[in-house]
Amino acid sequence: MSTAKIEQIAEPAVNSKSNAKSIKAAEQIAKTAGEAPAASVHAAEHITKATTEALTRSSTAAIAGIQELTTAYQTIATKRAEKLTSSILALVSVNSPVEFVELQHKLINESVSAAIADSSTIAQLTGAVFTAAFPVRVGLMGIS
Repeated sequence: MSTAKIEQIAEPAVNSKSNAKSIKAAEQIAKTAGEAPAASVHAAEHITKATTEALTRSSTAAIAGIQELTTAYQTIATKRAEKLTSSILALVSVNSPVEFVELQHKLINESVSAAIADSSTIAQLTGAVFTAAFPVRVGLMGIS
């Protein structure tokens, strides 16, 4: 069919009042259809940006936390090495077997107490690092 023939057939339909509403509806559908992809792209950009920002914050918190944990481990190791040196010097300087056993008992108790305290400190720091790096949204996760 030729273009002129199509225009002749379409012209009365476009000019008729009964089809005016249909044309407006079609135009609205076309406009809405054109806006939907733009809205989807905008939403995807927003989600991507929010996700990237969250990952950046999470990574920064994880790095800072790991540095803090490393410092805590180094501090504990230094403290334990100093305590070991002073303990050995104290054990060497005793004058009797009874004094040796008493000092050994005291040093063992101090070591166990220090190990428990250090473990507690490391556990709290580790928990803080994971909480900062991977925040859990209780409402979203369904956790009570």
